[in-house]
Amino acid sequence: MSSACVEAITSLSNRSSALDAVISSISVLENDACLNAGYGSNLTIDGQVECDASVMSNNEFGSVGAVSG
Repeated sequence: MSSACVEAITSLSNRSSALDAVISSISVLENDACLNAGYGSNLTIDGQVECDASVMSNNEFGSVGAVSG
């Protein structure tokens, strides 16, 4: 998890926005096989994997829901 913190600090040091720093650090967490984010999800009642994700900032919002495959 410290690698996600390092990623955020590096991003901020390179004058990225706070939102970009958060997104880059979350990407590190999602790529970590020890965590469920990005690798695993609960199954639907039909036994399918579906993922949800969102990111929010002051005037920006992005999300996806029930994404399979």
